[in-house]
Amino acid sequence: MIAANLLKAGLMMAGAVGPAVAQASSMPITAPKQVTVDTETHVTLAENLFTSPVRIYLTLSPAQGNAHEGDWDNVCYLVNSTDGSNTDVKFTIPALVAPDGAKVRISVAPTVADPEPNPDNDPDKPISSKQYYFSGEAVLEGGKGIWSKPELGGFERIGTADQVPCTAYDCVRQCGVKYYLNDFDGENPYAVKSVYECNAACPGVTMKSWAEVTGQSTPDTQTSQQGSSTAMPTVPSTTSTVSLTASSTVSSSSTPSTSASSSSTFSISGEGSFVSTLRAAISFLGALLIL
Repeated sequence: MIAANLLKAGLMMAGAVGPAVAQASSMPITAPKQVTVDTETHVTLAENLFTSPVRIYLTLSPAQGNAHEGDWDNVCYLVNSTDGSNTDVKFTIPALVAPDGAKVRISVAPTVADPEPNPDNDPDKPISSKQYYFSGEAVLEGGKGIWSKPELGGFERIGTADQVPCTAYDCVRQCGVKYYLNDFDGENPYAVKSVYECNAACPGVTMKSWAEVTGQSTPDTQTSQQGSSTAMPTVPSTTSTVSLTASSTVSSSSTPSTSASSSSTFSISGEGSFVSTLRAAISFLGALLIL
């Protein structure tokens, strides 16, 4: 229990999960008020919005009627890269991303995060950030997805929308269903690692291996709190300093207006700088397992 909570804390400090800072802007991205799954959809970007390549994301808010209602999260990308000078962008939304009638937004941001100035070498400051522009709300027609318990509980999601094509989002959702025990409250010390590795195995997902991200080898066999055993390969230790990145969650206090022509921009922290904390948490977990 203690080890699992430390592991979760390490991931949050490393930037794998957690809220982002939002700031409103008048720069527009316009989407239809209704979008249909498996059908070509167009959005309009303002001229001169970007000069570099951009990525188009699907933004969801599944937690209706509870404490997380109004939270919006970039969950996957619809277009991996397109020229920033394009004003008309088209894509198709897969049916399994959300239920019929779900509220969605479309967002856009540069494919490459901007370096974050840090003249004082503050270790608590993110090393990069992105500026996201969001459309107004739209209603999804024909959706066949089913909200999962982790989604309804508030987006404690491993990985980022930059790593997940929308064709793989339901696979990522099912990983959460399988491994997030008790709403990911720390009851299962392997939940974080299991979800990460499951997500990384989904088709088209571009996440680094757990060992590469954490610099830790894994036990040959791990047992969940329910008593089942899962064989895990032993991966040599690495000294990689790659850090996990933050998910782009937007709090309800900064939610833009619901007009289809409205838009907002959000400065979202990118890579964190607390990999050492994550490694320490995992090392502590390993020590407890040996005991």
